[in-house]
Amino acid sequence: MASSSFIEIAQAAGDATMWGGLAAVIVAFINSRRGRKVIVTTRDNTIVQAEGLSIQELERVLGLAETLTAFDPNSNKSDKRMDAPESLE
Repeated sequence: MASSSFIEIAQAAGDATMWGGLAAVIVAFINSRRGRKVIVTTRDNTIVQAEGLSIQELERVLGLAETLTAFDPNSNKSDKRMDAPESLE
């Protein structure tokens, strides 16, 4: 279950064509509001902080990802953009 501050996405099976698009979304997420963080844990348990990575660098990391965690310290209960859909809670 996701709180209003965290979202975790586990990679079940990856499609290499989606990494570029996901990388662009993550970079936009980080850059759109101060304080946002994205942490990627790779299959070999390496932890990578996405801040400062280019879309191309992040795309390579995402290809190795096991989990991805997005954190927005500025979100609150009234900000539903980071919440999981009701059906998933």
